[in-house]
This record gives sequence, C-alpha cells and structure tokens, in this order.
Amino acid sequence: MLQGQEFDSLDDAQGFVDDYVVGHSSQDVDDFHGISPDDMHQLLYQPFGAAQVVTFNSSQLPELSHIPVVYLTLGLANFMDVCGLKPTSKSS
Repeated sequence: MLQGQEFDSLDDAQGFVDDYVVGHSSQDVDDFHGISPDDMHQLLYQPFGAAQVVTFNSSQLPELSHIPVVYLTLGLANFMDVCGLKPTSKSS
C-alpha cells in the first residue's frame, strides 16, 4: 500500500494510512456475512446501540408477559407488593 508513495510530511503519511484504515474497516466482509468490521465492533461492544446494524420487527415480538421469566418475575413482584415485602433486607 505504501510502496511507491511519497509524502511531504509525517502528517501526510498518517492521513494516508488513516484514510486507508477507515476505508478498509467500512468494507463488508464475507466471513461476517456481509457486515463490515466497524459494524461487527459495534455489535460486540455496543449491542444495544447498533440499531443501524440489526433491527427487529416489533410486530412479530411476543408480548413481554408471555415470556416465562418475565411472567414469573412480574408474579413475584406482585406477590411481594400484596404482602408488603421489600426486595432488600433494609426497610424504609
């Protein structure tokens, strides 16, 4: 990549390398099923902030109360509320 290139300063060379890295990181990769390295990084390290990479069709998601762990958690919270139990040992 740098072979045959001439730069007037170290800043020019750094700018050339930076442009190459940005261009390379934004290209889709077959091993990532067409996702770019930048998108893959975002999925791995900021999964809930990767809305432009992955989206969900909310009309096909189940109602939260139908998910067993949510159903049980809501039931436990309701039971604790009715009985006046606190979720921690400290009382207010």
